[in-house]
Amino acid sequence: MYDGLPELLERTLIMRHFRYKQYGFTLFELLVVMAIIGITATIVVPVLQPISANNETTRLTEELRLDLMYARNTAISQGETISIEPQADADANPDWNLGWRIFSATEDLRIKEGVADAGVITSNDFSIATPIVFDSRGRASPTGDININVPGCTGDNRITITLNLVGQVIVTEAACP
Repeated sequence: MYDGLPELLERTLIMRHFRYKQYGFTLFELLVVMAIIGITATIVVPVLQPISANNETTRLTEELRLDLMYARNTAISQGETISIEPQADADANPDWNLGWRIFSATEDLRIKEGVADAGVITSNDFSIATPIVFDSRGRASPTGDININVPGCTGDNRITITLNLVGQVIVTEAACP
């Protein structure tokens, strides 16, 4: 008569335990997790800002270096003069930060727009009045420098891109200010 009673009692207790089991988080647990996330974000975000600035420097350097090499290679392969110049603002002032234009005598080959914030890419040597010109042999005229200095950079991430007479693009790194 009482043979199955302990078994039945045990099953009943187990079922009651599962019936009242909690399936979620309490408000306190959620607040603790949110506080931990907030503290972590407060610590991590300032650490990531120089990394972001350094990555921006690398991106701008590679974009400009590759476009200079593209212009030179196109001049050689097509046997014609190819030029690259900075975009102009509304007042016709040349600004490398607005982008650049690669063109031949007959057409625009590539146009880059809005590549950087103001003052990041500068050059005293190249402008709309004096664009970079590659002849059919790949030689550059005039020669000079383009500087890339992203605010907040660290280490050797202030870049100077030098263009020499034979059209060679030389990237030089210097310490950030």
